[in-house]
Amino acid sequence: MSITPFWSRSILSRLYVLHNAIQSSVSVPEITQLFSQNITFFLPTEAALNASITSGKLNFSSNAYNALSFLTLNGSYHTNAFSASRNFYTTNSHDLMSIGPSLLPNYTIQPNLFEIYSGLTKATIVSQNIQCSNGLIHMVDNFLQPANTPLITISDLAELEYMEGLLKSLNVSDTVSGINKTILAPTNEAWAAANGSSLPFGTLIHNLKYLVIDGSYTSDMFLSREPVSYTSDYRNMPITIQLQQGRLSVNGAAFIVKTDIMTTSGIIHIIDTVLSADAILESTRSNASATPSTISSNGGTNDDRSTTNKMPLDSYSMASLSYSNSVHCIYHYLLICLIAYFCY
Repeated sequence: MSITPFWSRSILSRLYVLHNAIQSSVSVPEITQLFSQNITFFLPTEAALNASITSGKLNFSSNAYNALSFLTLNGSYHTNAFSASRNFYTTNSHDLMSIGPSLLPNYTIQPNLFEIYSGLTKATIVSQNIQCSNGLIHMVDNFLQPANTPLITISDLAELEYMEGLLKSLNVSDTVSGINKTILAPTNEAWAAANGSSLPFGTLIHNLKYLVIDGSYTSDMFLSREPVSYTSDYRNMPITIQLQQGRLSVNGAAFIVKTDIMTTSGIIHIIDTVLSADAILESTRSNASATPSTISSNGGTNDDRSTTNKMPLDSYSMASLSYSNSVHCIYHYLLICLIAYFCY
């Protein structure tokens, strides 16, 4: 995707700031090579681009090549490729971004509007499928950045400061560091309401493990109106999520209040309540022990040991039983005789 043809197109003609910055970059050869390939480029709008340069997220004296590589995919991806479902894509910087149809706040899917998730950043495609000689451009309304590890991501979120403190002070960050995991992270207020800092160490570990689901699940995968069970890292106990009246409910006891924060090893969703793993485990055990025995056809239970459940014996079995009883009686008679002989 050569740079010169880009700037001849009207939609990009006003983005001279990027063109001029590239020409002054120390990475001109690498950037030129990148844009000479067949790629899909998620080009930030002028406002987003200027904001990224002002904030230092895009610095042409140091990180320009890596930053721009992250905004490109190898090959041409028309938005039709993103419309069926949300998927993960590997960028030319070897990081992941999630692209798919947008969700409204009430979790209604917008099939013709597309959103990109990456780390703490999200962007909407505001202009689609701009054809170039060697690829496609999609203009986005935010400057996207790569994801970080789960612990760094939690540390970067003000609403998870309490959880960050627990993980670091107790040296238990490994509970959220697994590969391909979805973390349900309670807010500061949720931990405070649960007296998180006063919980016994074992209880805290159980709660943290229970809040980690095996697999990477973006919020569009939770849209069932019936409870769907997912496997947690605490004793493989199930955790259920469903869509209820426009909100995502967890175990019927908590709600997801912020969704789809990508990490290098999965996804974080923020919830408004700390779920007690031990209480849920005890409830599960109680429900299991309270399950009644099944009733048999004769009115007894399947655990009934009474003769009502025994099959009648046929003539051969009766004869065998009679013979066995006779042998048993003879054996006892001989034993009594031997005892009498030795005693007297």
